[in-house]
Amino acid sequence: MSENRTFDSTEMRAILTSLNDELAQRNLTLELALYGGVAVMLYYENPLRKDLTGDFDGIILNRREFGRHPEVFAEIAKTYHLPDDWINSQIVETLNEMKREELVNYGNYSHIKIKMPRKEQLLAMKIKAARYYPKYDFEDARQIANDLGISSLAALAAIVDEYIPAHLIGDEQRAFMTALVDYVDNDNGTGSVNPVDNNDSHA
Repeated sequence: MSENRTFDSTEMRAILTSLNDELAQRNLTLELALYGGVAVMLYYENPLRKDLTGDFDGIILNRREFGRHPEVFAEIAKTYHLPDDWINSQIVETLNEMKREELVNYGNYSHIKIKMPRKEQLLAMKIKAARYYPKYDFEDARQIANDLGISSLAALAAIVDEYIPAHLIGDEQRAFMTALVDYVDNDNGTGSVNPVDNNDSHA
């Protein structure tokens, strides 16, 4: 994955719109699960993070069909100067370590059926990663926790316990949670965008 290419929320949405247009021209529908920074940027109209780096953390759910249409993604990569594998499926490694996954449906695109983890799951994943600037895990976690009204270490730990096995939570993650509680406030003006439809839960 290239980490030299960065793009902000506006360009991220432009990339998805262009992808949708490419799919519409071919009468194709993509089923896509998105994670990480791109999910945060879709959830929040005014994200604390300033940009994404290199790629989209995501999984093509109907991959068998889209294995026959690599040109769709190649065209977007060419247009926006993205790496060929700009949908980064390495997130599967993290998902395989988790206790469970809960996806919600996200609307807005006629030919892309987007699913994203619930905010609670996304928060737990950010805490597990426990990275600081130039990565944006702390800013992402702060915004999600603020939005969910979580302001105590016990509440954070309870959410993490829902999704992340205890042996994956060490001193680094505990220090991250402690620092997070110090920054979370009661301001609910997070620009949150609520997902649509019902949850799809996976064990």
